[in-house]
Amino acid sequence: MSTVERYLQIIPLPVLMIAPVGALLAFLLIPGRYRMLAALSLTVAWLPLSEYHGLGIIQALAKTTGFAVYMLLAVTAWMDPGPRRRLPLMAWLYPAAALLGFLYILTVTDRPLALVITVQWLTLVIAALSVSQTIVDKASLLRVVQAITVGLAIALVVPLSDLVLHPGEAFKVRGRFSPYGMNSNHVGIVFGLAAPLALYAAIRTSRTFWKALLIVVVVAAVSMALLTASRSTVWFMAGSALPLALAMTGRPIMTLFGAIVLVAGVNWALGKAGEVPLERLTTVETRRVEIARGFLGVIAQRPWFGLLGTEGESFRASETEFITSRNPHNAYLHILYFGGISYALPVFTLAAFTGWCVFRTWKGRRQIAADPLLINLLVAIMVMTYAHGFVNQSMYYPTTPIAFPHVLLSTIFMGLAMDLKQRGEALVPQAPDEPASLYLDYGDESPDDDSAQRAA
Repeated sequence: MSTVERYLQIIPLPVLMIAPVGALLAFLLIPGRYRMLAALSLTVAWLPLSEYHGLGIIQALAKTTGFAVYMLLAVTAWMDPGPRRRLPLMAWLYPAAALLGFLYILTVTDRPLALVITVQWLTLVIAALSVSQTIVDKASLLRVVQAITVGLAIALVVPLSDLVLHPGEAFKVRGRFSPYGMNSNHVGIVFGLAAPLALYAAIRTSRTFWKALLIVVVVAAVSMALLTASRSTVWFMAGSALPLALAMTGRPIMTLFGAIVLVAGVNWALGKAGEVPLERLTTVETRRVEIARGFLGVIAQRPWFGLLGTEGESFRASETEFITSRNPHNAYLHILYFGGISYALPVFTLAAFTGWCVFRTWKGRRQIAADPLLINLLVAIMVMTYAHGFVNQSMYYPTTPIAFPHVLLSTIFMGLAMDLKQRGEALVPQAPDEPASLYLDYGDESPDDDSAQRAA
């Protein structure tokens, strides 16, 4: 029985058809200017549920409705009443490459699963481009970042509940934190994204209540990230938060308070966990090199077209004399295994162009009508995302938490870089009738704020 058939036994097809319609009707009741941002928070919080295998019907529902959630986000972005921007021509290579991907699954043995994943990747790309088009000024960029932050904060509730309610069950997989059966490396990226984004919000918000709540979110994310004993997670989180750490050197009291709360939170989490193999964080020993050699051996057998035209091959790698793991643990090897050089060419072109746009944006951050500290944070997240790709393939896998932020940030940086190249500046301070903030009051922060200057 295929994976798709198994999920359809749990969630009847009529329910799958009715659920998106009901969700769309519910969203129509939300005021227009907040609809897309609410959908964005929901998407970020909902997608990780698809990997919590211990949640039963909730996991199955999240897995089978992923494409519908992305399309709901795209629809609400299209309906957003605010102004829209034209995306650079290169951004449209994302949907073109996604459509090209359908050619490579025509003959795979697990075609239903491959079709679902490929469709979901296409809807993810459409949703990311649709949201990116709504970012025209400082306020709209900030509100999108806030919506993602809120979604990630909500997403922390599920793993935290397993840590509190079932601490013994949550560490059954090699003693590492695997809430409700979710892979430690996959859930770790939720923590790795949540911590720096919540920390930025805590630095910038002027409300004491929000600041305290956001510090709790940071502590929870960092604590659970350490419990995963995932080196890729810890490095991703540390690299992403580096601009914020530099900014906080000018705020010793807040830094000291945060450090005390963080140590207390980590000690509490370690007390719930018992024995966690934290020594993994101090070593570079890994099977990934051996696994990479195996995949390179298979890729070398069909270097140009990957799975296109093959017989008896699986969408997900089958264990062979070359491959000892179905997971390449490398985003770039995953693309080469899937489509060879013919598919990797557009995908890697997008990655290279994004890298140039990230550098161009960082270099011209003073000409962008946005907080330089926020630009530095997004640059760091983008850099760490591509670095993370060398040890994990999730950035190109639509059911994982990093895939959507990856494409969204990529297209945002493309737009900013093209603005800087054409006009010498990017965004505007605030479009007419745009609310300055959605969930949090960040006060009237100036790009010339001392901490932002130091971080820049």
